[in-house]
Amino acid sequence: MKTRTAALPIATFLIGCLLGGFIIAADFLENVIPDLSKSLTADVWSIKFSEGAKPYDYADVLGEYNLAQAYLWQPMYFYKRKVGYEMLESLATEGYTPAVHDLYGYHVNRMHYYSAKENADAFNKHYELAAHWAKVAADQGDERLLMMFITVDGFGLQEDVSEELKILDKWVEKSSLNTAPKIMATYYEKVGNKEKSIMLWEEYEKRSKTPRTPPACTTITPWRGF
Repeated sequence: MKTRTAALPIATFLIGCLLGGFIIAADFLENVIPDLSKSLTADVWSIKFSEGAKPYDYADVLGEYNLAQAYLWQPMYFYKRKVGYEMLESLATEGYTPAVHDLYGYHVNRMHYYSAKENADAFNKHYELAAHWAKVAADQGDERLLMMFITVDGFGLQEDVSEELKILDKWVEKSSLNTAPKIMATYYEKVGNKEKSIMLWEEYEKRSKTPRTPPACTTITPWRGF
């Protein structure tokens, strides 16, 4: 009887600690982290997702983007994955290409998770969505995802990629990404187009010796006021 009486306060204390820990963790996930995303600052004052579009406060965009990433990718936010996806989808649709990269990566990961033989429906669903976001990125002026989809992630899964290759061929000619010719040369080698492969290997060797200069927007100076 005395043992039971002594154990009761201990059990009550442990339960109280567990509940307290749960409340603190919940507050951290639901309030602290979202509030941190609102306190981000950016050296660039505003951002336009496309020519002629209205500018957005860049700090606000970064805050929303980082929170959406946490919701989609972090295991502790398993219950907010759909919310994170929808936040990224909204940003991507508006024209914020980094969000498109997250959505593409999410569906490619799902493609790898599901086997085309064991769960063809789920695999095909994520395949189609990965293809969709790769094309959205290309439409927004970033052809890198389309290149990765055609040459690696979706290689051999689409019978006719002639239109996609036309887009990529034009892009490789003007792109400052010095590894682009190498990736496409390897692809054409795999599919048996030796002439195109040789031409692109030569272009890659040329860029290896004289790399192209990245766009000016890849580097900014700190914000110092007007």
